[in-house]
Amino acid sequence: MRPRLVTLLLAGWAIACTPDRVPPPVAQTPPTNAARPAPAEIAAPERARDDSDYVQRLRAQLKAPGPWTLVPELQRLAERSLDATGHAGALVAIDPEDGKVLALYSVSGDRGDPLFTVHEPASTFKVFSAIAALEAGVIDAETTLSCTGSYPFRNLTLTCPMAHGVEDVSRAIAASCNAFFYATAEKQGPLPLLAVARNFGLGERTGIELDDPPGVLRNPVPDAARPALDLADAVGHGAYQTTPLGLARAYAAIANGGSLVSLHLSATANPAPKPLPYPTATLSLVRAALLDAVEKDYGRAHAQRIEGYPFAGKTGGVDAPPLEGEAEETMDSWFVAYAPPTHPKLLIAARMERVPMGGTGLTAAQVVREVLLDCAGKSSPNQNGTVAACRQP
Repeated sequence: MRPRLVTLLLAGWAIACTPDRVPPPVAQTPPTNAARPAPAEIAAPERARDDSDYVQRLRAQLKAPGPWTLVPELQRLAERSLDATGHAGALVAIDPEDGKVLALYSVSGDRGDPLFTVHEPASTFKVFSAIAALEAGVIDAETTLSCTGSYPFRNLTLTCPMAHGVEDVSRAIAASCNAFFYATAEKQGPLPLLAVARNFGLGERTGIELDDPPGVLRNPVPDAARPALDLADAVGHGAYQTTPLGLARAYAAIANGGSLVSLHLSATANPAPKPLPYPTATLSLVRAALLDAVEKDYGRAHAQRIEGYPFAGKTGGVDAPPLEGEAEETMDSWFVAYAPPTHPKLLIAARMERVPMGGTGLTAAQVVREVLLDCAGKSSPNQNGTVAACRQP
């Protein structure tokens, strides 16, 4: 068995169950000559004084004129933090209250531009599985299940990164337990999760004035060739796919208390949010679990905790498709975080491609942490709740 990776062959279909383990912070490596968006002829509006080359190219593609919502200091932090990894990836920062895009950046890889390419969301999807299970009534906030590190399903054995023991749904989110969500998915079938994913906008475009693709939703018709698909969907390793933009928008609806905003770069835009049909108690439970994921010692992202600066977050990891001649196994890494935990003003979603397995090198969680550290000046948010160095105009 390969270390840190279990692959199950299910009647010709493979589930790659990659632990979304987050290693402790490490020193960043010098930037490499990673791919950039293709140069484009600059169109109106003219380049602003604070524009980077990346933003200059975005202006040429924008469907609406300025002024823009981008925060120059935050944009610089995003570009510097991702460039320093030497990996392809994407990062978007938004105001979760209204969908303003505060920063966005990407470095293209062998599968195109990660900002505009749909991918499996991995364990970041577990929050939607939790909401689906709570809404379907197969669990409540007090329901406990026991994780032994594996989950029997028909003639198969699905795995979890570790034996988590007895846990409720809040702890299962924070610890990123697979087995808990395998169990809820087996009980409820595919329809509750499909309804939640659709309500959170994961099957549509985000509203941003760029050509982002819609996410991919699950066809709920059973597939005999993929008997465990319902269970794989529940942990983000199945049929659902999204972009960092789509994931940021969906998590914003959790962070802001239940309003699905439209992302936008135009400062003059004022799109109306869509209220979601979920109880306050359900969304509060998920928000508390996301804070525990960082703040509690059992949380999957606890290694990224910043003393004196609490934030909520969720990790995710999925096998990267192998490249011909590539000896090292790699994974694609996700992280979504927002700060402060109450009334957040900043939400960041990041995805990095082909990071090494086993906790070496930078992950998406560490990239986001670097942005938060710099953005906060290693201090708490200011009295208005917006990190000081990235204060919006």
